[in-house]
Amino acid sequence: MRSIFLTAGLALIFFHGISLAQQPAAKPAPTKIGAVDIARALGDTAEGQREFANVQNWVNAQQDALKREETEYNALRNRYMQDQLKMTAEVRADTERQLQDRETRLRRKQEDLNQELGLRRQAIVNRLGTKLQQVIQQYAQDNNYLMILIAQDGLLAYLAPGADLTGQLVKLYDVKYPVAASAPKKP
Repeated sequence: MRSIFLTAGLALIFFHGISLAQQPAAKPAPTKIGAVDIARALGDTAEGQREFANVQNWVNAQQDALKREETEYNALRNRYMQDQLKMTAEVRADTERQLQDRETRLRRKQEDLNQELGLRRQAIVNRLGTKLQQVIQQYAQDNNYLMILIAQDGLLAYLAPGADLTGQLVKLYDVKYPVAASAPKKP
């Protein structure tokens, strides 16, 4: 009887060992740490280059229009400065009001352009940043990373060259989110 229990026990241990051997090996715990420069990554992707070039084209067009208005303002101001002593009080007051109105419009237009520029850039960063986050997460999981830090403006005291994943992540982003070859859009 004792030999039956011993045989049954050995068989149980043997079959349990076989079942353990047939289970897939567990993936090792993540051990790597890397960093990515988000601003550089977003600007280096093909999509980022295209989008930021489009914004720059818009900025250039807006600046050209603003320069034309500034030139008109300066011409009116120069005429006023030269002729103010020859003007009647009524014409002088009217010209001063025109100068003040134009100066106010120019200042407001510049403020509005700066605000719009910020909004356009932020929209690009948000849209591309969401996609880049997906690429980072997938890369970390596929390559056994414990964490990937955001490196920006020298906030990391030291980063080994091999730990900077920005270039690799840009390449993966461009593969996952290809951009059709086209010239940047005009504003």
